[in-house]
Amino acid sequence: MSLKKLGLGKAANKIVEHLDSFEKLKVVANKKNYPHKLKKLFARLTEEQDFWSRKGESPKLVDIQRDLNFVTSQIGEERVDAVKIDLLVQKYPIN
Repeated sequence: MSLKKLGLGKAANKIVEHLDSFEKLKVVANKKNYPHKLKKLFARLTEEQDFWSRKGESPKLVDIQRDLNFVTSQIGEERVDAVKIDLLVQKYPIN
């Protein structure tokens, strides 16, 4: 019985290690995937806009709305402004 448990434990550990490697690979692959970044930025900025709009009118809300308008304009475009998108990813960290 303990031999079977040991084998299952090793198999489970290997699966977890492979999943971790796969997640790291996805992060590396998505560094230049601008449609993916735009989708994530849109979701993040929408959340930020909802949060700040509850607090009332502020310069931060105006800034978020301007950034959200830019991201919305870039979705579906063939040529995107990669530099500005990378700056927005630094400004609003996405997972």
